[in-house]
Amino acid sequence: MIGNHHMASFLELLFLGLLAGLEVGVHYGVGAPPPSIPEAAQIVLRQVMVRRLRILAPILFLPSFVLAGLIAMQKGHEVGMRLRYLCVAMLLVWAVIRVVRTVPVNSATLEWNPEAPPRNWRSLVETTERFHVVAVWTTIIAFLCSLAAIWGVG
Repeated sequence: MIGNHHMASFLELLFLGLLAGLEVGVHYGVGAPPPSIPEAAQIVLRQVMVRRLRILAPILFLPSFVLAGLIAMQKGHEVGMRLRYLCVAMLLVWAVIRVVRTVPVNSATLEWNPEAPPRNWRSLVETTERFHVVAVWTTIIAFLCSLAAIWGVG
């Protein structure tokens, strides 16, 4: 039988891996709509993505953060503790970026009329995308830190 700490570590890695995979897939896989398609279609595509991801991302983040925090507090002075704390810090940075930068623009995007978007919509989206790159890498670093801590590195 797998011990509770092993199960918690497994679940932490599972959720962190799914969150990082979602971030990488959306940013580097799906990416921004090509500028060659009409502006209205770009807005509609963004709205569809926001509707899908605004629920999925928090569902993956919350257990990742809770488990990472609980494991970091529980493990005390074991090998890899700095990595565990860095994992939690990276998840906090992800949350701040999402709350401060992504959520406001995504919420506004849902209200845009695709046929008559705000004049500054491209600059809003471009600014958000620059922060999104940082958020993607925070989840990758969090996942790698947790994995390394489990392996006993650091």
